[in-house]
Amino acid sequence: MSTRCTHQDSWPRWVAVGLIALTLVLPGCGKSAPKRGSVTGTVSYLGQPIDAGIVIFQVGDDVGNAMITDGSFAGSNIPVGKAKVLVKTYPPAAEPGGAPKQAMQIPKTYDDPTTTPLEVEIKKGKNKPMDFILE
Repeated sequence: MSTRCTHQDSWPRWVAVGLIALTLVLPGCGKSAPKRGSVTGTVSYLGQPIDAGIVIFQVGDDVGNAMITDGSFAGSNIPVGKAKVLVKTYPPAAEPGGAPKQAMQIPKTYDDPTTTPLEVEIKKGKNKPMDFILE
């Protein structure tokens, strides 16, 4: 009695070898996830904490932001690198039944990436607390 080896008998082996090869090659394809950091700190204008707003960290065309509440900010998913820092203010939340509050007015210089004097280096992971003192 003889056994015959046909192509039908060997194809599962080749499929398995091909799948193993793909799992080794594919993880290196495509872009890797961008490096990100997290930030915390304070922001004030003329010695007064900014009640509400946003701090924007711009690295090239990539941006991340951190919300300002009662003079403090915290944010994650911030791009890594030398960042221009922009600050925008918003009106703080009004008390229930109270009159709407006004946003703190700060110079427009801090709201424009071409004029802001604020720059920081964002590192991957948790960064040291930052204090932005606007004048």
